[in-house]
Amino acid sequence: MYDLLPYWVKVFRISDEKQIEGIPFQALCRVTFTNISDEWETYYLTTLIIAYKDGFIHCNYELITFEELLEKISSGVIRIQLPENSSIVCYNLGQIKAQNFTPYKTNEDFIKEIEDAIKVLNGRIPRWEICYNAFKKYLLHDSKENLEELIHAFNDLPSHKKRIMDYTDEKDPLIKLMSGKISSFTIEKRQYMLNDYYDGEWSEDEFKVSDSKE
Repeated sequence: MYDLLPYWVKVFRISDEKQIEGIPFQALCRVTFTNISDEWETYYLTTLIIAYKDGFIHCNYELITFEELLEKISSGVIRIQLPENSSIVCYNLGQIKAQNFTPYKTNEDFIKEIEDAIKVLNGRIPRWEICYNAFKKYLLHDSKENLEELIHAFNDLPSHKKRIMDYTDEKDPLIKLMSGKISSFTIEKRQYMLNDYYDGEWSEDEFKVSDSKE
């Protein structure tokens, strides 16, 4: 599996003498400055967005709930996308004037990443693993029902985290299937991918030929 969240980067805070693990994320934080005659905004690139196991979020020196983070994202205080001709301050490095900022993800994608981080910290299955398992289920039996389940899981992934089976979009068979570049896999190809991607995670007894190909 490729292009997953950086789960190996973890931090922690102490609460009631207990260590609570968290996963940091980068985002843009809007700061408004005012003086007697003027008001202006700038944005700071920050890694102080930390999703903790207990569901709280460390957001720029304050501990908030997930719902409060959603409010900050909705109001534009925390952003992924940058307004045109805005400035980005990189702490201790300098300031960048951005005329055309191209984000890799949307606010919705960012929210999904936070949700999945909290799931992983609590031992629950995140979106990418649900999709990974759905693809195996489809390769084992390429039925219409399994394909619909796979499509739902794939569409629920963050838009910048669709590549989970191989290094590039061009090589990833799941992306090829979901994009319509290929409509189905041969029996031999399904078995090959099961051996390649899911070695030791399936048995021949589980493999089925779809009704239309029997």
